[in-house]
Formats: sequence, structure tokens, C-alpha cells
Amino acid sequence: MIRSEGKGLGNNLPRTTTKVGKPHPNLPYNEKQLHGIFRRFDTDHDGCLSQKELTNAFHSLGSRFPAYRAWRALHHADANKDGFVSENEFQQLVKTTKGDKPHPNLPYNEKQLHGIFRRFDTDHDGRLSQQELTDAFHSLGSRFPAYRAWRALHHADANKDGFVSENEFQQLVKYAVKHGFLLPN
Repeated sequence: MIRSEGKGLGNNLPRTTTKVGKPHPNLPYNEKQLHGIFRRFDTDHDGCLSQKELTNAFHSLGSRFPAYRAWRALHHADANKDGFVSENEFQQLVKTTKGDKPHPNLPYNEKQLHGIFRRFDTDHDGRLSQQELTDAFHSLGSRFPAYRAWRALHHADANKDGFVSENEFQQLVKYAVKHGFLLPN
């Protein structure tokens, strides 16, 4: 599912808002917004989107695997199998990108992530080992928790002691927020 994460989109697109009228960065785009985004990526202005143009669009929208998403979107939307998504095929593409869920999962906020990481300090020494980080990322639903723990240590372990200490937690939380772990349904 494509979410409005604000990556590379500029401020010229209308955003879905919260109850108080502020932009809510985690709700899906509506069809008009998606249409505008994908039309923006029709770089040769031929009215069709190639796989490369789709890949660039998914990358801009923050997709974790933009080339795969583009291939899947093309597979679902390209009814005449010419390798492009035409205007007539665009509605199917919008359905493919919007996903099936009426309400998206929302990402953990910083406070929630901080609490989760704290909970995995199993030896209560005020710092997280790589194994504790692996367990934490596993609980967050990471596909590759050991890799994610290794990368988190690389980003957050400022003193390079092999642990994420109390004063390094904020960098760990920022790293986790950046990767958009979602609350379960």
C-alpha cells in the first residue's frame, strides 16, 4: 500500500488531514492524488507509464521495493500487455496501489518505540545488545531482524561499544521511525 510519507512529493499535492486539519502523513492517497502523482512521472509525456517511470514513482512514494512494486503494478494494470500503463489502464493501477484494506496500519510513534526497545533490555543494564535489538526488531515485524539490529547498532551506537546505551536511544528510535514499522491490525 502506498502511504503519504511526504518523501520527494513536494508541497503542491493535497494531503489527507487529521481531525484538527493538520496533514496526516500515514493515510493513503485518494485516487485524484495518485493520478496526479503518476502523471507527474510520465516524463516523456506520452500518456503512458513505462516500468522505469513506475519505479521512479514508487521510489518517490517511499516504497521499500520500488522496482518490484512497479513490476507488480505493471503486471496487474497492463491489460493489453504492451509494457506500458495507458490512461485507460490507469484505474486498475490505482486500485493496485491502494491495496485492499479500508484502514491502513499506522506506524509506531517515537514514544511507543522507545517503550518497546526498553522492554527488550532483558538484563536491565540500561543498554541494548545486538541480540536484544534483534529480538526487538523481530517483535516489530521486521523481515530481517538480525540485519535491522546490525544496521541500528551502526546508526545509534555513537561510542562504538557494541551496545545502544541510554543516551543513544534517541538515535535508535529515529532509525526505527525512519523504517516505518507498523502497528498490528
